[in-house]
Amino acid sequence: MDYLRSPYLLYPLMFSAALLLLDKLFLLPEVRDCFLQPGGMVYYRQRQGMLETLPEKLRPSAGAGVAVVFGDSRSFAVSNWSLYATGDHRLSVYNFAGPQANLAYHAYLAERIFQGPLRPEILWLGLSPDAFNRNGFLFGDPVLKFGVDSTFVDQYRSEIPAPDLEVYESSRRFALPGMNFSFRALVRRLRGELQGEARYSPLVAQAQAGALMQGWQIPESQRAAFADAVFRPQRDSLEDYCYATNPERIRLDGANGAQFNWFGQADDKKLREESERLRKLYLNHFLVSQEQFFYFSKVLRRARQSGARIVVFWPRVNPYLQKAYAGEPAIAAVWRRVVQMTEAAGGAALNLNETGAMRCNLFYDASHMSYSCFPEVSALLLAHTPH
Repeated sequence: MDYLRSPYLLYPLMFSAALLLLDKLFLLPEVRDCFLQPGGMVYYRQRQGMLETLPEKLRPSAGAGVAVVFGDSRSFAVSNWSLYATGDHRLSVYNFAGPQANLAYHAYLAERIFQGPLRPEILWLGLSPDAFNRNGFLFGDPVLKFGVDSTFVDQYRSEIPAPDLEVYESSRRFALPGMNFSFRALVRRLRGELQGEARYSPLVAQAQAGALMQGWQIPESQRAAFADAVFRPQRDSLEDYCYATNPERIRLDGANGAQFNWFGQADDKKLREESERLRKLYLNHFLVSQEQFFYFSKVLRRARQSGARIVVFWPRVNPYLQKAYAGEPAIAAVWRRVVQMTEAAGGAALNLNETGAMRCNLFYDASHMSYSCFPEVSALLLAHTPH
């Protein structure tokens, strides 16, 4: 046969097979934990770690009551520390919000958090209109790619739109592209490694954060962790790929999952332009996802059956994006239905976009409030939590 006389003809086939085998290795959790990509993959992996350690935090000997936060990036800064700023030290807060997370991810969390013998007393659930937009195409990536496991996908396959299911299945057929591999991040981390950039010193951040700590009433024992979470290190290294040494994961752990990167105030021009971009991207073809209401009902049912007290809140966005939301009738209908379902489950619904709902009106960008507003957000959540 020709290929026996000319074995080089087999080289392309052998190379393709080796490449496919190498790609499949990236489906193994142990390998993925050594190749974390920046962004959503780190957040969702860190939340999985918190799921594993939460039962220990729920033991009666832990003292304070426990509240868990579900939501997307607009809920990242709800935390112990934002509550301390209000003078309240009664709760330990664990933030499970995920980047661009939807109700399916919240249902995944609820199934694992609210059915054990020890359960949180409070659920604070932040919902954005984006979560209910079937045409937003955020279900497959990042939620199915990084947020849930195969058991969840198999169990609720009939409640996953076909395009999102295809995104998930493609990410398992071709593992490396499914991890959203970033060549730019690889080059940046290689450069940082070769240049030997100075390591981050938490003592520097602690000195910078002194005044803020006083204002937020951060206990002395937690000031180093708070400084590290607020003043994030600006360096890149190959260590960032490893779950054990990834600095973002370490900071999230130190803050019980909360994130404090978004400080400061965007100017009016930037807010207006970004809001218009978001309107075109997500609102021009807004289609209400009935699947997400299915998952929402599961979250409420799990939390209610566990005896948790529930607050569902609509995170505040800048006035230009509020106006865009108001111009989409489907969004108002979504919120009315959210309120009805929440109150039927014995919870409270809180719209932070209503006139007079909040005093703080600082926005880091078109989507996110500055974290300096979150003491007020946390105080409102606590005040509206059913007794």
